[in-house]
Amino acid sequence: MVKSSKKVLAVLLAVACLITFMPAMASQSFAAKKLTVKPAKKTIYVKKSVTLKANQKVKWSASKASLKVVKLTSKKAKSVKVTGKKAGKAVVTAKVGKQTKKVTITVKKAKAAVKKTAVTAVAVTADNSKVAVNKVVTIGEVLRANVTPEDATVTYQWLADGTPIEGATKASFTVGAAQTGKAISVKVTGTGNFDKEVTSEATAKVAASKLTSVTVKGSDNKPATTAVVGDTLTAEAAGTYVDNNGASQDIDLSNAVTYQWFRGAVAADKAIAGATSKTYKVADADAGYNLIVVATPQNGVNGYAVNSSAVAVSDTANATLSIKADNAGLHAVVKDKKGVEDTTLTGYEFQWAKSTDGKAYTAVSGATNSVFNTDLTADNYYQVTVTKTATGVVFASKVATIQYTGKFLKDCATVRNNTSALAIPTRSTNITGDVLEVTEVKNTANKDLTYGTDYTVSWYRTASTTTTLNPVTAVALGTSQTYALASSDANAKVWAVVTGAGAYAGQTQTVEAVSTNATANTALTLTYDGEKLTVKDGDNVVTDATIVVITAPSGAFDGTLKRVKTVNEAALQGTSLYVVTKKDSAVTARSNKITFDGAGHATTSPLTAADIQTAE
Repeated sequence: MVKSSKKVLAVLLAVACLITFMPAMASQSFAAKKLTVKPAKKTIYVKKSVTLKANQKVKWSASKASLKVVKLTSKKAKSVKVTGKKAGKAVVTAKVGKQTKKVTITVKKAKAAVKKTAVTAVAVTADNSKVAVNKVVTIGEVLRANVTPEDATVTYQWLADGTPIEGATKASFTVGAAQTGKAISVKVTGTGNFDKEVTSEATAKVAASKLTSVTVKGSDNKPATTAVVGDTLTAEAAGTYVDNNGASQDIDLSNAVTYQWFRGAVAADKAIAGATSKTYKVADADAGYNLIVVATPQNGVNGYAVNSSAVAVSDTANATLSIKADNAGLHAVVKDKKGVEDTTLTGYEFQWAKSTDGKAYTAVSGATNSVFNTDLTADNYYQVTVTKTATGVVFASKVATIQYTGKFLKDCATVRNNTSALAIPTRSTNITGDVLEVTEVKNTANKDLTYGTDYTVSWYRTASTTTTLNPVTAVALGTSQTYALASSDANAKVWAVVTGAGAYAGQTQTVEAVSTNATANTALTLTYDGEKLTVKDGDNVVTDATIVVITAPSGAFDGTLKRVKTVNEAALQGTSLYVVTKKDSAVTARSNKITFDGAGHATTSPLTAADIQTAE
């Protein structure tokens, strides 16, 4: 019983403690919540309101002076509506417990109502036509909206048969092919200090047009028959329409067609990718070809696609200018983009100038020919300015410069066959594997010049019938002093170009080599059966073949080695042999190579150009 009484007493004491401390705990919880009010300040106009919001229930108040400026709708709540009474400043206070927040309210006089001016009318006129728009409207005509009052600010929307035209939202509108057969009007809407919306009267229906021609014009706005790279050509399409009197009238349809430019050697028959604009800038690829443009009607324009006349693009625009020096003087050299020299130089003007330092040049009076050979002083610099003046061809003025040395290449260089193992250093026919070499390169004082220091060599291949070398179109073969003929050179012609270097810079000589033999790769075979050598052409034994030693020990052979029945291998140890057949002075074929090892073995391998040179 005692234990039970103690438990009851403990529970009563706990309840009493809870009741005693609850107000203090609640007070501590409330006091911990921080007061906030939004907005912290605000500007309003008389008779306009703003609502202030607190994050808890507060008491709202204002001083007597503030209450003359604003009116509060409540005194105790989470929010209060503040209305402006007159211009001035007021402070509204929010309070809860010991926390307060003040909000500054600035009240301004109400804005005076702005009276807007009405847009009363809009009329359509044509910028580029003298005919009233209610009579005739054509493709390409520029229509303009004229608003009343004149100073009105408005937005625009052009209409075709009452339907908005996409993107037509400016004061002017250019009639397109798509509007053919439709009446045009414009709707304007006032903005800013202007209001109201008005639509103009509709124009006459856009007249149907027919495409009849397209002309290409140059930068001078005249029809072009020739052009050069860099020129800008412009296509102008033309046609007709029928006016209200039934008469046919001319019309510019340049903006009512689509374009495609073409290029070709004779007829311009290849479409130029991406060249679909009204204008076209002549490109490098057009030089030497013809250009045309094809205009195709857009929807609303009658007729078929039409071609312009051909415009010939001159190669001269891509010409290169250089100066060639020889013992006759300085020569201006003009070549087209394909490397072909203009030897006539018709329609050009020349002006030579000289300088002692290569910087300041002085024109030489009277030096107006393509060749300059007076007042030449070694180590001075000379310059020529060339201008193309031929009718219909534009040639931008070009300038070339050279330092005159007074030293010249003598015209005596030759190409010889350097395969001297055959004892035929010069012959009319050359075959695969032969080594060609440029020799006799001298100056005018008959002094031998040094390869690499005084000159370099470039080799080219052309058809055997070629009479003049054009390095641009020829096959380049290399740039060494010698050249070993390859199988691809058979039945062709090989050329060497000697180019001066150092004191001989700017000078060139072209040397023609003899043609190569079409049978250069005749299949001869040289075999060794352990006892004798045999030369065959296919299945046939060649009896007049000469076996040529590439390397052999001294005294290994006595005289010319013909087709031998018995071979002394010991004497031929390390020796390589090959076979060549001859007819008169022309070598027609060679065989493979056989090398002896002195131990009863002979190795067969293909013959190389290096083997032939070693045979010397």
